[in-house]
Amino acid sequence: MNISDRKIPNGTLVTQAREPVGGHMGVAALTPLVCSAMARWSVIEKKLDQWHTILTDADPAKRAAFDGLKGWDRRFKAVVDAAYEALLPEEADLVKAALKMAERPAGKRHELAHSVWAYAEGFDEDLYLMGGEVQHASAKVIVDCKRAGRSDIEIDTSPMYECSRLVGEGELRELIEELDEAEGRMDDLMYGYAYPAHCFVQGSQNDHRRAVANDQELQERAKNIARGRR
Repeated sequence: MNISDRKIPNGTLVTQAREPVGGHMGVAALTPLVCSAMARWSVIEKKLDQWHTILTDADPAKRAAFDGLKGWDRRFKAVVDAAYEALLPEEADLVKAALKMAERPAGKRHELAHSVWAYAEGFDEDLYLMGGEVQHASAKVIVDCKRAGRSDIEIDTSPMYECSRLVGEGELRELIEELDEAEGRMDDLMYGYAYPAHCFVQGSQNDHRRAVANDQELQERAKNIARGRR
């Protein structure tokens, strides 16, 4: 899922965003929201560390192996594997479902973090995310020039418009909300099922379990995972 489906018309002037220039203030105005989204994602990533340590009873060898894993997918799998070893199967299904649901905002955050930021003429309140295909396309022109032995080869600018997105306040606030939901869901599962009951004030663990039980999308996804597991 993309952070946004909004594109700019072909031929729109694009300027790489290093600092606000002219009337294009989108990057400056949206920076607090971008920072908020990044900060929330960093919390979610570090919660995988918490999950893994609790589920493996702080096993130092497993911790060392986990610390060596790079990328969300490999760390996700390690936490899910640990959940199936430490929890009841139906509880581990919930953990797997919750982490799969976190992949939606993860993909949006990845797009935000790994695109080139730019301004688009006529869209002064938006951040323009220039996709990676732009760099590949422009670099390919250089290779084509080298092979042809001439420099008058036309540059294909279509990827600039086809693979890039406009991002505004609405999309960023939606991303922040999704990240908050993902973090809350992970906390409810951790406190409801991975922590021992004596770590809580009486009844509070049940509050977290009720929140998990009332999360309809999580429950449906966990049921599908259980069917596949069986």
